[in-house]
Amino acid sequence: MKVLITNTVALNGGDAAILLSVIEMLQSEFGSDTQVIVFGSQPEDVMNCYPELDVRGPLYRNWATRRQQARLTLVLWLWNLGHPGAAARVAGAKRWNDLHEYLTADLIVATGGTYLVENYNIESRLFDFELSLRLRRPLALFTQSLGPFDNKANRDRLRPIFENSLITLLRDERSRRNVTSLGVDPSKTVVCADAAFSMAKSETLKSAAARDFPTDSPLRIGISVRNWSFFKQVDTDTGMARYREAVGALVCDLVQNGNEVTFISTCQGIPAYWTDDSKLAESIAAELPPAIQEALTIDRSFRTPQALATRLGELDLVIATRMHMAILSLVAGTPVLPIAYEFKTSELFERLGVAEWVVDIETLTPQSLAADFERVRPVGSNSTRASATNPASEKLTLIEPLFKTIRSTVSKSQSKRPTRQCLVTRMDLGLLFQRIQPVFT
Repeated sequence: MKVLITNTVALNGGDAAILLSVIEMLQSEFGSDTQVIVFGSQPEDVMNCYPELDVRGPLYRNWATRRQQARLTLVLWLWNLGHPGAAARVAGAKRWNDLHEYLTADLIVATGGTYLVENYNIESRLFDFELSLRLRRPLALFTQSLGPFDNKANRDRLRPIFENSLITLLRDERSRRNVTSLGVDPSKTVVCADAAFSMAKSETLKSAAARDFPTDSPLRIGISVRNWSFFKQVDTDTGMARYREAVGALVCDLVQNGNEVTFISTCQGIPAYWTDDSKLAESIAAELPPAIQEALTIDRSFRTPQALATRLGELDLVIATRMHMAILSLVAGTPVLPIAYEFKTSELFERLGVAEWVVDIETLTPQSLAADFERVRPVGSNSTRASATNPASEKLTLIEPLFKTIRSTVSKSQSKRPTRQCLVTRMDLGLLFQRIQPVFT
């Protein structure tokens, strides 16, 4: 069986966590011999970081212009007539090799993430979805946070994509409403956990819940920061200045109180990627008193998602701006104070039952961030630690009703394959595989 995973940006550590989790789940469901080909940005750089992957560039870059799309129409016409050789010659060797993977794929999975939002240019995404459906390939959209879609052209193109896909997995109810507001049948959508939660191990969470916070030694605190350009209430310069000031003030307070502070993030240590969060950390640190600068640590290293989760498990608390820093911390059993820059983070923690933990980047000030930290700061009690790790373990109860409804459907296929530990997205995927299986039987 051949599965394509498209629309990936795997140099982003959060997106890499999604991608690797999706691959592992698909191979668990369809067999370890399932061929997985990844399509996404900067394929050579991605394979330098993840040499086990087969990564190709996005098709859009070869078929974007009107002239190229006219050629694509001719290529597909020749293919449908049963002349693959002629189709290959018209396409050209490089274009044909990648297009042929789409033509012969058993399943195309659009990776999870937050790329279907109108803050960004989504033309290449729409092209990929429309091409997959045009080729009559089974298309499934993995765990998304998306919308809203105010642009009429986008709405008109997205509606048939969602309607004709096997299923769209969404990370929150708000995204689901953004899909159904297009007139899409709600049965074509399922709300479930982010794919990266499948990295969680029950023994890790149990061990973390039982671990005491130090009462007579410094807390080990990780902080992830990021640049953000889409403030809604203030302009970018004002919003970022306020964010930098708030983080800097909190770092000073933490260090002065004897805590160990490390800047660390999912997006760092890859020169080829467009952003490096450690650069912003350096910029914030440079504005702090020399004694504070000497006491804190800026981690600049690249880590795979699993290695990063292991490192986060060594910390007592993480202040996370990037959502997957929050998720990987929870996967490691480390409590999180999340700073939300998009609704996806607020929706995640509301789903986990701790919406009050979320800090809104739009209203962030030094005073409010300090107060929020004090509100969730562990004080050494087991009960505090246990409640802090509940967001990761609670995922098991969140999807239990869904799991009950699909258990009878997927149990036969599961019984023939190795079982996995309790993974939220593994359970959620039952409905996805329920939709997919008839295509291959």
